[in-house]
Amino acid sequence: MIESKRLEEWDIADIKRIFDNKFPEGTTLEYKKELPISDGEKNKLERSICSFANTHGGYIVVGIEASKTDNMPVAMEAVRWEDSEQDE
Repeated sequence: MIESKRLEEWDIADIKRIFDNKFPEGTTLEYKKELPISDGEKNKLERSICSFANTHGGYIVVGIEASKTDNMPVAMEAVRWEDSEQDE
């Protein structure tokens, strides 16, 4: 899975693989549709970061939205694919 690669080695294909394989959020993986703007949303992100820092670590993937019922990835609209940038 994703733990076998260092974060510095990740690319868009790895993010797409996470989404396509429907890895659910869990103790070491969390999805954020976008970076938070409001203070309340920033506090949630800070709590997630602290939680990972105080346990086994983890990944917060920005650009993927998770289902509120089963924590499965449901949308990846915030990610711009490299190919689509070249087409513009």
